[in-house]
Amino acid sequence: MRSNIFISGFSGSGKTTVGKQVAQRLGWIFVDTDDEIVAEGGRSIEDIFADMGEAEFRSREHERLIALCERDRQVISTGGGMIMDERNLDLMERNGIVAYLEARPETIFERLERQRTQAGGGRSGRCWPRTTRWRGFAP
Repeated sequence: MRSNIFISGFSGSGKTTVGKQVAQRLGWIFVDTDDEIVAEGGRSIEDIFADMGEAEFRSREHERLIALCERDRQVISTGGGMIMDERNLDLMERNGIVAYLEARPETIFERLERQRTQAGGGRSGRCWPRTTRWRGFAP
């Protein structure tokens, strides 16, 4: 089994913040799957959803995860809906530890609103996972 940590959770739950901190403490690489998809395709997540649909985005997300699972010693922040696909959950469980972060709804709202106003946009959460292997509240 590879040594990776996959951090999942709803948009605004703290995946990026916690993931960067964990990666720094371990001396590992931090990877954000959404950032990887944007860099690879040259389009924002919102544009991919709007122009190509969710199925195309989920396909790209799955392919990116396959590629990331070839490497080791990474803390990987996944998109909020990635864990909903059983193939992705299986890949993550076979290649590391899966952590699911939760935050209070009002905290998520405040964070997403701050992202939206600061960046002129921000990611939008798409769905909640139906399965949780580990739970913890993000700061």
